[in-house]
Amino acid sequence: WLKLELSSGPEIPHGNPFIFRVIFMARSCCAVWLTLAVALQSCSVASASRLGRTLLEKRSDIASRFNQTSEVDGIEGTETQLPSIYHNLKCKTGSGHEKRFYSGNMVMLGDKGLWCPNAKIGTSTVYKYLAQIKGWPEEGSGQRRCYPAPEGSKATPCWFDEEMRSAQEMVTRGHAQEMCDAFTFTFIRNPWDRVRSAYMGKIATGKISVDGRTDMSFAEFVRFLGTQDPAEMNYHWRPVSQTCLTSGRKATKYDQIFKLEHGLNGQLRSAMKSIDWEVQHITAANQRTDPSVEERMQNFTKAEGIKNKNELVDIVAKVYADDIKLGDYTFEKYD
Repeated sequence: WLKLELSSGPEIPHGNPFIFRVIFMARSCCAVWLTLAVALQSCSVASASRLGRTLLEKRSDIASRFNQTSEVDGIEGTETQLPSIYHNLKCKTGSGHEKRFYSGNMVMLGDKGLWCPNAKIGTSTVYKYLAQIKGWPEEGSGQRRCYPAPEGSKATPCWFDEEMRSAQEMVTRGHAQEMCDAFTFTFIRNPWDRVRSAYMGKIATGKISVDGRTDMSFAEFVRFLGTQDPAEMNYHWRPVSQTCLTSGRKATKYDQIFKLEHGLNGQLRSAMKSIDWEVQHITAANQRTDPSVEERMQNFTKAEGIKNKNELVDIVAKVYADDIKLGDYTFEKYD
């Protein structure tokens, strides 16, 4: 937009050296300032261009990660809520089609079962049982598991033959209708016991750091949970309602929701029968550590450093309100 002509301008008068020097210096200064202006404008345009490309790339990356849409094999669309992924499927029914929502953390077992795992609610035992009946390695690098979505990202792809497949991969590979026809189930647990179990198994042992710390007391840990957005929690203590979409406008419709307090083995055997999988003796992967009601009260109302006896009880009640309502749980009763 600017063309600089150094030869342009009025003719320099002759005969007066002082005037000549003044005019020459003025014209030189103008040329320097104009050159700088052009250079600055070029830098600004280049910077703006780079910034614009960066923002577009970021927006594109965010869109691809958190707001995917598709029209594949009966899928009306897929979408994510950080970090809970759900699939909005248009399922075929006898009378036409029905819109259903499925948690992206669900796992397809064979061609008839759709299970939503929740950490610290018998998940290790379920995986151990699946390994036993299918002859898979129970430990080590060969162990077969479909892990929930890490915070702020999609679930890890999981496709073990036709025996165990993640919902995310089912959608990606065009097997959505199998999900529509499957028996859906999950397990829930009293949130006060689950929070205590998460603390004892992951925080007190130093396996997981919280807010950059590995030395949190139980009271500090529960207070920290009270400051977190449930959607951004580690999946070991993330509410079931967030991981498995058991409540809300886009809740998954489950055929069976089992309560861990009613016995894992019997209920797992029932679920396996519903999907025509072999039923055999089930050995728990971890020793059950659920406390009695008296122990629960001791853990929460007499914890070191609490402000009052109901402080920690009330924080859990608020954070896990949906899970408490779903299971009709109370702090004072075992189940």
